[in-house]
Amino acid sequence: MMPSRLFEKMEDADIIVLASPVYFMRTSGMMATFIDRLRVFIFGNIAGGKLRNKIGISAGVSWLRHGGIETTHLSHLYAFMTLDMIPATIHSSISPMGASAVAIRHGEGKFDPAVRIGILEDQAGLNSGKALLSRALELVELIHK
Repeated sequence: MMPSRLFEKMEDADIIVLASPVYFMRTSGMMATFIDRLRVFIFGNIAGGKLRNKIGISAGVSWLRHGGIETTHLSHLYAFMTLDMIPATIHSSISPMGASAVAIRHGEGKFDPAVRIGILEDQAGLNSGKALLSRALELVELIHK
């Protein structure tokens, strides 16, 4: 999808999710590049301010339970704050900063070739995503009142 089309979809959305794999203790390079391109929503003559007051959700999937998910969330949260967005957070989850899941059994970083989609075995991670989405929907309802 071309950035302009994606940007139009972002302008129309109530909730924006920044989701990234965690390869090297931080958000991925592709996500960092994408976040950099969002500067048009701050300084652009046409798009400037169009993400203001939208709800942002951060999501990260790592090989290790504590292998950079928090720093990934921080990158996403800084982007939301810079764009005058409202980050959705929830404290009854793995991380209050975002949906956090692991791609390997128990987040121990031990490769098991039998595990094809490890995130499906991370019930706590899946629950964190559901909890954040529920919170984001609650915030959207409050804003639209």
